[in-house]
This record gives sequence, C-alpha cells and structure tokens, in this order.
Amino acid sequence: MKQKLILLTLFLLASLAAVLYDHTDPPKIITAPPAAAPVTLTDIPLPADVQLTDFSGKTFALSTLKGRVVIINFWASWCLPCATELPALFAIAADHPDSLTLLAVSVDDKQENAEKLLELIKSRSPDLTIPENALFAWDPQKKIAQDAFQTTRYPESYILGTDGHIKIKIVGDDLAKLRAALDAVNDDQRNSNKPAAPR
Repeated sequence: MKQKLILLTLFLLASLAAVLYDHTDPPKIITAPPAAAPVTLTDIPLPADVQLTDFSGKTFALSTLKGRVVIINFWASWCLPCATELPALFAIAADHPDSLTLLAVSVDDKQENAEKLLELIKSRSPDLTIPENALFAWDPQKKIAQDAFQTTRYPESYILGTDGHIKIKIVGDDLAKLRAALDAVNDDQRNSNKPAAPR
C-alpha cells in the first residue's frame, strides 16, 4: 500500500510538472541578423560591342549606354523568379532615373510571350509604372545571353559601370545582393568622379 501511495504521489508530481512546463514560455533565443557579405566588384570589359534588338525591332549598341550605370537583366516569360523580380527592378530603376538604365533582355523564343508577361505584371499591379530609364531587348537565339555574358540560368543580372565594364554578376533573383552591389558600384563611380551621362 505504501508503495502504491509513493507511485501515485510521483505520478501526480510528474503530471503537475508536465502541466506547468507546458504552460511556460519557451526560452527566447536572440540572434543577430546575418551580416551582409561584402560586395566585391570586378572590372571586366565586354569582349566586343554588343548589339541588341529592342522590342520595336530597332538595333542598338550596348556602348550607347556608356556613361550610365546599367543593370542588364536576362529573363524569360516562363521563369517564375523572373516574373517576381521584374517589378522590383522597375522600382530600382525608378529610384535612379538620372544615373541608371535598366536593360531587361528577354530570352523568350517569341517576343509576344515576353510582352504578355509584361502586360500581366502591369494588370496585377495597377500602380506599377515602367520607368523611362527601363529598356527592353529581345535575344531569342540567346547569343547575347550565352555568348557575350555566359548566362544559362534565369534570372541573371549584370551591373555595368559608367565605363561599360562588368562590375558584378548576380545569379538568381537575389534583390538584396543586387541592391548592395548597386550601392557599391555607385560608391565606386562617385569615388572616381565620373559624372553620369544623360540618357
């Protein structure tokens, strides 16, 4: 009998401890946000004057954008990360109208697919405006993407300095890295005292 009473007491104490433990707040673990990795810029000249075709069929040379910082973004209508990244790129371009050009290069086989995606983006975001410093080009054979920039995954972005040299490559839709890289390129341009040319 005494043994049953001891077991009953132990059971009741264990039950009480479990109930009390279940109702206490878990310990709070405070962690610092991860530190942003430092941005390392390069200075790689393009192999030749790259020729692009805009959505109206007009051909232009990438060198005509020299004097401005350029984000070249390779994207496709079938690429979900591309579709989510484009509105953010438009916002970045709108924030830097005097010093930046966004060159969005579609690698779609059919230009109409790229245009349909842009219309869909606009219809889902009625407040979205495509800034004047955003240009669209089409690269259906992927000669610019693959031959000039060695791009095989989409989206992929390059930031060119005002000298037309590649400063950094960003694989995927890493907007935090893109913004940090753009800040680093802009700081580098300010430190070199090269004014941006008008568009």
